[in-house]
Amino acid sequence: MTATNSKTVSVSIVEGVMTICMSRPDARNSLNKEMMLALSDAFDIAAKNDHVRAVKLTGEGSVFCAGGDLKEIFQENTKPMDIKNLLDFYIRPIISKMLNLNKPIVTVLNGPAAGAGLGLVLASDMVVAHEKSSFITAFGQIGAMPDSGVMYLMVQNMGLMQAKNVVMRSQTLSAEQAKDLGLYTYVVAADKLEEFSHEILKELSSGPTVAIGFAKQALRDASRISFEAYMDAESLAMAVISTTDDKKEGVSAFKEKRRPLFKGH
Repeated sequence: MTATNSKTVSVSIVEGVMTICMSRPDARNSLNKEMMLALSDAFDIAAKNDHVRAVKLTGEGSVFCAGGDLKEIFQENTKPMDIKNLLDFYIRPIISKMLNLNKPIVTVLNGPAAGAGLGLVLASDMVVAHEKSSFITAFGQIGAMPDSGVMYLMVQNMGLMQAKNVVMRSQTLSAEQAKDLGLYTYVVAADKLEEFSHEILKELSSGPTVAIGFAKQALRDASRISFEAYMDAESLAMAVISTTDDKKEGVSAFKEKRRPLFKGH
């Protein structure tokens, strides 16, 4: 089933999994405004469509995302407010929607990720990469610093000291290095990438979607709110989850010693 398509992003929904594919391979899937708006729209669909239970984010070609489209962003008449508006009104909504989506997002790295593309990687819930999918913090090479929420998410995933080392030295990390630092979840051989990621997405899309969504929110908030506030949110979430059909199915399956068949509600 095709959900929506633009010239820069293709979207399809199959068996509960929405696949969002960046489709500017000739430009190494660099983010221009059209693509950013299309990505934002795609995550809106993911949030609102009850048939979507997991999301796969990937890119067409040999590069996942080379970052922002510098030719479009930096022109002779580009002003400081143009840069601020780009981040506030184009990039920020995408990252925010990914972080707040109550469904799991698996980014499948078909190749290297750089610049603003790192924000997409780090805002996902799991990252499956093949061996040549490097993590490129190239901002320093153009006299800039990481944007698109990259540093915020790097600190959360790998810690402050390691993030400083990577950012200040504009390091390029191999896929294995990124995994060891907590930036990628799995690294597999290139010829196993689709098969491996498919199995993870199949598992997630057949899970208790509401409970997974609440768990994602709780994990996101754990490092930024007090323990008491966290426990308040946790107890409320558990109360809501207890009313779902999936919770009832899970308990019944446990008592009957069988595998549960979750429906996502």
